[in-house]
Amino acid sequence: MAGSSFGLTPETRPLLWEEYFFLVEYGNLELETIWKTPVAIRRWWIDKLIEKYERQKQAVEAKQGRGQQSPDSFGKMQDKIRKMRDMSGEDPPFGQ
Repeated sequence: MAGSSFGLTPETRPLLWEEYFFLVEYGNLELETIWKTPVAIRRWWIDKLIEKYERQKQAVEAKQGRGQQSPDSFGKMQDKIRKMRDMSGEDPPFGQ
């Protein structure tokens, strides 16, 4: 089937790429490793990275005495990943 990519739709395909970018950029993983890793484990890695960077952000904000700030690029990435989960359900059928 032409244009088929593991059941991804044109709307969800870029969200998968965001997930891969997130793990490469913030998790220092190689794309080949991410591709071969089961979805459930990738999602676990993402959750742990989000927790880590949120703790770091809170520590910096507390040190600087700042309150709530507008979302940074990391926060925007989190929103995109959450959107992907909402669109694709619990475990999307790709990249395993």
